[in-house]
Amino acid sequence: MSTPILESLAPVFLIVALGAALRACGFLSAQALADVNRLAYWVGLPCLTFVSIATAPVALGPATGLFLSVLLATFAGGVLAWYGAARCGADRRARGTFVQVAFRGNLAFIGLPVIVYAMPGNAAVKAATLMVFAPTVALYSVVAVLVLQASRDGARTSGGAWGGVLKNPQLLAAAGGFAWAALGLPLSPALARSLEALGHMALPLALLGIGGSLLGVHLHGQLKPTLIAALIKTALLPLLGWGCAWLFGLSAEHTRAALILLATPTAAASYVLVRQFDGDEAIATGGILLSTLLSAPALALVLLLV
Repeated sequence: MSTPILESLAPVFLIVALGAALRACGFLSAQALADVNRLAYWVGLPCLTFVSIATAPVALGPATGLFLSVLLATFAGGVLAWYGAARCGADRRARGTFVQVAFRGNLAFIGLPVIVYAMPGNAAVKAATLMVFAPTVALYSVVAVLVLQASRDGARTSGGAWGGVLKNPQLLAAAGGFAWAALGLPLSPALARSLEALGHMALPLALLGIGGSLLGVHLHGQLKPTLIAALIKTALLPLLGWGCAWLFGLSAEHTRAALILLATPTAAASYVLVRQFDGDEAIATGGILLSTLLSAPALALVLLLV
């Protein structure tokens, strides 16, 4: 692996490994990791999202193509996973879990850090990515609710699940940042620096939380569907995204950003919905673990080839 690629990925996976080590030796408890994740999710990432969008020139052209490329590739992969779940060993109850593992990427806690480390100083790509990932995360949540509900007999969608989508902090922060930028309001240096400081803490905290959460994962005989779903997520989706990026005429930098987002591992938050909808917990937790392991070579290939 070339030095620039190693330098881009090493910070992400070294911090993930540190989180796992701190959890294994008992330095961080399960409750401490939960608190770290909550701080990153509710405070750090929204601050980073708001200040990046509010202070960047509004350029919807690249962001639109980036969004459509990620959306279409994700949709195509999700449809293939839905109709191929049974052949891959996932029963009716596990079907929704299988699909969620296959399409729901960890954009905030893995995708964004890799983009930041791989393309330092590229404010335009960073701003476009932040414009894309907030609505994409919200769409992930909506589709996840639908597929998990569809694979559970006689289930009705939980009001709490929909409420979580509407209250998504990244979505609210992105909307606020768009409004601030559209109105042309100035952001004082003191406030901007405060938000940036809070935003910068989010990425390492989130990666520590991911590492700690990977311990104690058990597949319980569901290796085949779990591995296939993880491969769809980290291998098939980036390939589909490459075609979509070519279709929409994305620049090399925006194509790289799209493929990084698509090659991310399954979001750890997917496990929460699986429990709420009585899905297959073994596939959910195993998918997070295997997709995280597979995402390292997948992301390396993206950075090498694009």
